[in-house]
Amino acid sequence: MRRALPWMLVSLAACGGPNPETLLYELRVVAAVAEPPEVAVGESYQLTATIADPLEEGGDWMIWSCLGDEGCLVDQGQLGVDVPTSTQLGVAPVPVWVMACAPGACDLPGATPAQLRDPETWMQELPLSGVTLASRFTRLTEAPPEERRSNPVITRSPDTDAVLPETVSPEQEVRLGFDAPGAEAAFGLATGGGFTMVRYDVGDEGNTELVWVAPEERGSVTLYVVFDDEQGGTAVWEAVVEVD
Repeated sequence: MRRALPWMLVSLAACGGPNPETLLYELRVVAAVAEPPEVAVGESYQLTATIADPLEEGGDWMIWSCLGDEGCLVDQGQLGVDVPTSTQLGVAPVPVWVMACAPGACDLPGATPAQLRDPETWMQELPLSGVTLASRFTRLTEAPPEERRSNPVITRSPDTDAVLPETVSPEQEVRLGFDAPGAEAAFGLATGGGFTMVRYDVGDEGNTELVWVAPEERGSVTLYVVFDDEQGGTAVWEAVVEVD
């Protein structure tokens, strides 16, 4: 096992155990980060989605927005191949949608204009498993660009200047310390085991510690921590840990 950073402590599992709501057991949009996180009406922004694929089945993703009579603008690609990022679709205050589908669950390339304009109704026609949908409205502001809020920045994490341990033991507890100035809350999600709480508060200086409990089963686990400033700003940390 390689040396862990001093702010990432590894010990035996606590009696509380993992919260089942933090376990990702199927395809899911974990976060959608807008850059910048607040814009004026009519301004564009970039949207990058983080999509978890715990079953490692692959599939397709799509990011789109519909601009009234101008029609719908679409970016799409394959999970695990293309980064789900749109640079042209976000135009405030129109929502941007993110959908991902496991193989055979839906036909994203063949989506109709009616489906794109009303994705929530479209979801009712699709399987309950293997499809995930999320939307994002960026925050509106009248402030000049130099006075606008920015996304939280993760300035310290367990993979800064070192790596996570190559392996952890089954049911082992891992404490993850972060500094993310500007964030108000942190949310942990994992493809195995789980975090002990759904929501962790972030201190005034951006500091917080999350606790992940490894699963009983051996194998690779992807951890996600989403930082939220509760005003539209978001940052995402992701890492893979081996349980053996």
